Amino acid sequence: MRQLSTVTATAAARMRRLLSPLAAFTLLPGVAALAPAAPAVAAPWQLERSDVVTVPGPEGDDYRVMISWPEGDPPAGGWPVLWLLDGKPISRRRR
Repeated sequence: MRQLSTVTATAAARMRRLLSPLAAFTLLPGVAALAPAAPAVAAPWQLERSDVVTVPGPEGDDYRVMISWPEGDPPAGGWPVLWLLDGKPISRRRR
């Protein structure tokens, strides 16, 4: 009985020696996944059925004009126009 336990202990020690490096290599991808990811860079977005046109201003500023149109064919008289103004350029100059 004693001889069997010695063989079992030796086999267990040998298995631990062989499996320790294997366990380390197996766990490495999981540890890498826990590392903080690099900041994601947002891709520019665009609405469906829209376009962006850059218009040069009289003082050298560039203005982005965002144009959007509804689905379907335009009516005989054309689509009505709705202008939405953004005050960001003005607020930047006042700072």
